Amino acid sequence: MSWARAVPPMLVFAIVILDATIKGWVERALAPGDPVPVIGHLLRLTLGYNDGTAFGVFSQGGAVLLAGIAAVIAVLGAWFVRLLIVLPEDPVARPLALILGGAVSNLIDRIPDGHVTDFLDVGVNAVRWPTFNVADMAITLGLAGLISVRQRLMIQS
Repeated sequence: MSWARAVPPMLVFAIVILDATIKGWVERALAPGDPVPVIGHLLRLTLGYNDGTAFGVFSQGGAVLLAGIAAVIAVLGAWFVRLLIVLPEDPVARPLALILGGAVSNLIDRIPDGHVTDFLDVGVNAVRWPTFNVADMAITLGLAGLISVRQRLMIQS
């Protein structure tokens, strides 16, 4: 396997391991809903759980939500594998790896009890962004990367 083909799968694996490790630590170290300041009120660690997807959308989705997420991951995974086989140096591979790693990690977290562990709490005083986790950051960065790649390709053509 060439280096170009090895980096994106390693990125998926690294995100899954990092996210699971941090979530495990957070669940042992923090009490739910009790914020711990990291950078004053700007960044806090606050243990919370999300039964839905981003921002709690589809909360209480249960098995249907789980099946839908698994289906999306299967499609992303197939695209990812095909991309690595056909075009391993495609600029889409790394952003897609971020999205896939985050999605897989959140799915693994969701399977035992139906919710995802969130802990990153960003905001100013009472104005807070919904809590999120490392997997969510990977998905967001991956989406931004895909948009950036698309923009660059449009400018070049």
